Amino acid sequence: MRKHRVLAGILTVIMLLGMIPSALAAETAVYNGPEPPQKTYTQGVILGKTATELKNNETTLNLTISAPSDQSPVAVEFVLDGTSSLHGVVSSTQWVQDMMDSIKANLKGKLDNVYAGITVFGKTAEVAIPMRLVADDGSNFTVKMLLDAMAKIDVGSNVEAGLKSGLEDLEGANLPKNTKKYMVLITDGGSYFWMNGDEAVNNSYYTGGTPATASLMNNDAAEGGYTALRSLADMLKDPSAPTAGTETYGDASAHEPLAAAVQQIKDTKAYTNFETGIYRAARKLNEIPGDVNLFTVGRPYYADTPSLSALTKLAGEFVAYAAGKDKTGLSRSLASTKLEDLDEVLEQIVEKMSIIVPKGSTVTDVIGRTQSDKGETEAYDFDVITEDGFTLVVGDKTYTGTRVSENTWSFADGSRLVYTPGANEHFVLTLGQDIVRGGKVTLRYNAELAEYDASSGHHDVLTNVEAYLDIIPTVGNEGARCRFPEPSLGYRFGGGGGGGGTVIPDEDPPLADLNESDHYAYIIGRKDGLVHPEANITRGEVATIYFRMLTDESRNELWSQSNPYTDVQPDTWCNAAVSTMTRAGVIEGFSDGTFRPSAPITRAQFATIAVRFFEVVYSGDDKFTDIADHWARDYINKAAEAALINGFSDGTFRPNQNITRAQAMAIFNRVLGRAPEKDHLLPDEMITWPDNMDKNAWYYANMQEATNSHEFDIAYDADGEPYEVWTDILPVRDWAAFEEEWSTVNSAANPGEVISVPANALP
Repeated sequence: MRKHRVLAGILTVIMLLGMIPSALAAETAVYNGPEPPQKTYTQGVILGKTATELKNNETTLNLTISAPSDQSPVAVEFVLDGTSSLHGVVSSTQWVQDMMDSIKANLKGKLDNVYAGITVFGKTAEVAIPMRLVADDGSNFTVKMLLDAMAKIDVGSNVEAGLKSGLEDLEGANLPKNTKKYMVLITDGGSYFWMNGDEAVNNSYYTGGTPATASLMNNDAAEGGYTALRSLADMLKDPSAPTAGTETYGDASAHEPLAAAVQQIKDTKAYTNFETGIYRAARKLNEIPGDVNLFTVGRPYYADTPSLSALTKLAGEFVAYAAGKDKTGLSRSLASTKLEDLDEVLEQIVEKMSIIVPKGSTVTDVIGRTQSDKGETEAYDFDVITEDGFTLVVGDKTYTGTRVSENTWSFADGSRLVYTPGANEHFVLTLGQDIVRGGKVTLRYNAELAEYDASSGHHDVLTNVEAYLDIIPTVGNEGARCRFPEPSLGYRFGGGGGGGGTVIPDEDPPLADLNESDHYAYIIGRKDGLVHPEANITRGEVATIYFRMLTDESRNELWSQSNPYTDVQPDTWCNAAVSTMTRAGVIEGFSDGTFRPSAPITRAQFATIAVRFFEVVYSGDDKFTDIADHWARDYINKAAEAALINGFSDGTFRPNQNITRAQAMAIFNRVLGRAPEKDHLLPDEMITWPDNMDKNAWYYANMQEATNSHEFDIAYDADGEPYEVWTDILPVRDWAAFEEEWSTVNSAANPGEVISVPANALP
């Protein structure tokens, strides 16, 4: 089962590819004052900086580094040596089954925006699995694909064929713009066939039988006592080196004895098959484009067979030559013949490939005053409150800085922050661990408005001079400087007599503006064809629906991809919605720093979100009997006052009960100003649902409103209450495609009732 162990290692590689970074390329940015809350860089990172509203002259600042996978699409072609010298019995099917089982187990839920293909080679090469976007469940990597390919490759060894076929698969794939390309070659370097056009050829002598059984196929010269093989370096310098179709040293069809063949090689100084095969493979390596990084994992070719030592040496030279093509310097040849070691080095390579921002990179934040280009001193009036310390959030872990000296803090992840006070006040955070694809790091600290303008009116002040991330150069990576946006805060000065006064935070930011004009459908049915009115709805889905229901202008004004939650990463499907609605002040997380996007939302949480779109004042008695001691009491009362929510017939609201989809749709419609009426829909044209056919169900019209895009007129009943009269059914909006211009994460792996297009179907 040696082959199973090697390929299991390959599948571990594919499983980890969800973290492979994009290339780092320098980008120049010029600081021009207040900017949007985040910046996206070609390095594959999104930098955000936000400041909370002033309170007692203080603000909390968050610098966030995100590495979403959609900013760094990846394509990797595995070129796998299928010869017995590396893997064992080629025709075995059990290890193929085990490998594909491992793919499906390891890929599930791990990959986003990663493309992969597998090419296998013997005498010939076959693309076993053509380059394609890898499905989360591995469903497009099947056992049959690999078995069919393995059945087609002939016995023999032709590294040139493998490289040629794999490169054609990689380069010919329809990949997104800026995709980073990789090729992983796994071989022992042995090769005694080469390519003449599209035909695999060699000139081996054999003593009888067919080429598939001939004793000279893999060591025709060495077994005959010929050990004077040329070095690869000498062959690459040789102007008389063979080209396709010209390598002859006797009549291969004459069945001449081995001794005669070896003697002719000695007399003519011709290239042996092994020399030619390796030479031609090395030339193919030289054709790999500069935008494809080659990783090579090798192992000795028959190192335990002394009579083949010349072949072992030359094959090793090829592996070393291939490893030298690796821009990152991560490739290596294993001295051990244990395939467990090969598995281990594959994992090590992918672990290093996952890095977008390597540890040792620095974040610099300049807080104090600086000299302008004209030599004038510009005042930036915030000072760091060092007594409050610094907090670092890495993924789902939070580290509180430990003060190790007056101006130095260390963090448990190995990061270190050095603060410099004075006129050029700034700090430098050195990252203690890598930021990988899909990762997120946030530095949080407090600052004080130390100087301010006491004149009347509104004032804006920048929180700092500049902030930037220096991505350190690594092997194959030139590094880059990427700048954070610079948030500003507004305040006014007022109150107090006798020359006194206080800094007053700026007015509350404008409420998020909802689109009450266009009645788009904002949910779709689930995959079972039902709309499930009594099922739960999640917190992430609620955020997404409100995000979609904003006006374009409001969405652009409030747009963000950065948030303070440890469980909403750049790759989380609802990241853009959660980040934007958090910035709008509509949604909040929990005290432990999470948002819990997949959790069902309670009636209290939903009412709290809904009422935040309105300015409602209420100071009377509780409107429900069971909310007196509830955290959301004020919000629930205000939501009821605004006629957004209803309670139950027993006078309760049941705030901690999960809200159903039907209840949520009813509130969504009220918030959006929609008033569906069951007798004034378009039953012959609208989308209907088997589980929403009862027109007498209280939620019937609300569910139809939520799932049908339509035009309408407004009419009024006898009490003067408005209701909709539908006039035309419109196509259901493709929200995933519509949001692509805003969102870096457009859709969920399991679209459910919110997203209409699976992630893997997007171009």
